[in-house]
Amino acid sequence: MFKSLKNKLYLLPIAFFLTIYLLWLFRAYYDVAYMDQMQFLAGNIKHMLEHNATLNDYYYRSPFLIFISNILFFLNCKLLSYNTYLENIVSGFILAAIAYYYCKAHLNFFDKRAKLIFTFLASFIIFCFTKWELSLWSGGFSHYMVIWFGFVCVSITHKYYFTEQNTPFINKYYSPLYTGLAVLGIIETTPYILPFLASILIQLLINYKVFRGKIDLKKWKTALFLTIGLFVFSILINYIFEQYAIRNPYYDYGKVNMSSNLGGSIKKIFTDPIYFIKFYLIANAGTLIAKDDYPATSYMMDLLPVLGLILFIIYGYTIYLFIKRKRPEGVFAINMIISTIIFYATVTVGRMSFNDVFYGGSSRYSALSFTGTLGVSTFFLLQMRQYKTIKISQKILCALPVLFIFIFNLITYKDEWRMAPYRKNSFMQMADNMKLNEHLETLMGNNNDITSRARTCMIRHKLNVFKPETKLDNYILTCDKARGVGIYDVEQDQNGPLRWTNGNSIIFLPNLYTVQDTIKVKLKYYSPRADNPQLILNDNITPYLANKVGDGYEYFFAFDDQKVFFKATIKNQPFKPQELNSGSTDTRTLGLIFNYLTFSNK
Repeated sequence: MFKSLKNKLYLLPIAFFLTIYLLWLFRAYYDVAYMDQMQFLAGNIKHMLEHNATLNDYYYRSPFLIFISNILFFLNCKLLSYNTYLENIVSGFILAAIAYYYCKAHLNFFDKRAKLIFTFLASFIIFCFTKWELSLWSGGFSHYMVIWFGFVCVSITHKYYFTEQNTPFINKYYSPLYTGLAVLGIIETTPYILPFLASILIQLLINYKVFRGKIDLKKWKTALFLTIGLFVFSILINYIFEQYAIRNPYYDYGKVNMSSNLGGSIKKIFTDPIYFIKFYLIANAGTLIAKDDYPATSYMMDLLPVLGLILFIIYGYTIYLFIKRKRPEGVFAINMIISTIIFYATVTVGRMSFNDVFYGGSSRYSALSFTGTLGVSTFFLLQMRQYKTIKISQKILCALPVLFIFIFNLITYKDEWRMAPYRKNSFMQMADNMKLNEHLETLMGNNNDITSRARTCMIRHKLNVFKPETKLDNYILTCDKARGVGIYDVEQDQNGPLRWTNGNSIIFLPNLYTVQDTIKVKLKYYSPRADNPQLILNDNITPYLANKVGDGYEYFFAFDDQKVFFKATIKNQPFKPQELNSGSTDTRTLGLIFNYLTFSNK
């Protein structure tokens, strides 16, 4: 028992970096659906919730079919009103599972001290914030899940045919386990499982040449043909769904994807090979540094092709050493490197048509490409196990690539921790834009139409930024706690805090909910001129009755179905202070003095 517990202590770095990751997540994220989720909400989820889904609604588009997480998105909407925080937390735990699986597969190659160093470095790379974009996008967990499948597929495949690494479990269940995980990965995000399958094929051929005496040839052939079959299946299934999308148009967003992007990219390889090479090198550098943290004029942007070239040379040198020294314990690590090289080739071919040479270096792609730096670091740590017998020059050669990767990832940790509050503010602004029904292009690639339809679905079904949060009855929103637009800073008089509006102010409400079909709202205010202020809830819910009462107004609302109230608009006749007092120096446009809003069930 104590021996088992002692072995697990070496995995403490995983728990440490998971904790850092979750702290960063809460520092950097605010619960808001955005990007591709707008398309899901405008189409797939809307139709599922309204019970009129067709086959088109059960997948996204080739080659990102998103079959599994599409259902999970629906369940999240149905059960949790679409909590994207939860999905991002799941991403962190999937990364922890990847780290645990990868470290556990290598621990027996290291001595006591080296185990802790290895698990620390592996966790450091796996949790690195270079992948911030996918980690802070709720759909990112689906990509991390497929990467986890890829890790398992790589490991069990090579253990299956290496005679010294085979186990009874793998020997018995290899084919169904490998096939099942690969198929799940293919129907989820093919571009993220395909590099693993392609790299397994290449690694099989390398291992046949290098380790022929250590492999079971019959099992090797099984793995080879199974991988080829899965590779063909991945192409076939995506071709079928692409053709289905062409023949059965989907009117909520465009599902035809591969044929619209690949042609231009492939043509560019031959018409502008320099651009192709530069794009690939910059993409390759994305796993070292988060380029979005630097302005376009920064020297770091100029360094990206150089960093990508250095990393590519390191990859090549690592594979060369593996073949030369014939160390089977490095197979997993080398397979990770090959998968990254292939992945960035697919990114380059798929995204060159966007005509942005820096696009491939985006954070979202480092969600998989960390496997390359992870493989390099693992391989050279394995080489340094012989530190007592190897020359000082060899020690330096082994340490330099690891140090190179460590330094740049450390810079990214520092930069992203610093950037986290700004990212959170950006997400909060997205949520505000959604409630205000303004600047919707900030949530989905400058596409207002899709975001608007997603917003309609979210309001109707009370999802995400429109989900119920606070009981309405007897809720009081005071001016000093209010947040919104068209409302000035808090001031004080003898009666306490007050705030001026500009005559057309919007106050954000904490998503008030009630089970009643009628409510009463009291506005406590003061206006220096006779006025009848209007109060509108949400986008267009107007009162059926409004009464002047003492120091304010009471508004009565009725509605057919249950509502969540997320904003209140206060309108009255605006004025300039100079109109009432010619000596005033106040140049603001003023509406009324807002004191508080009181909500109650009628």
